[in-house]
Amino acid sequence: MQIEQSSKTNQAAASVESFRNEMVDAQAKNQQLYIDSLNHTIQNGLLPVNVHPIETPMTPHVLDAEIKGLLEETEEYDEDNEEG
Repeated sequence: MQIEQSSKTNQAAASVESFRNEMVDAQAKNQQLYIDSLNHTIQNGLLPVNVHPIETPMTPHVLDAEIKGLLEETEEYDEDNEEG
């Protein structure tokens, strides 16, 4: 019984080590892809830039006004369709 338990423990440890090795390899490949893409971007004259929104961000107050305006437009649309 102890021999069987020891064998299963060794199998589990080997599986964990194998999984860890696969994750290390995958991370190394991912890092290399990232480096390659940056090098490609730089070689082609494209540099990463910061993107800024054209409009100001939606604050709750602005968002409420936008929603109210949309609702009013919808009500006017409904009224126009009911009359015609």
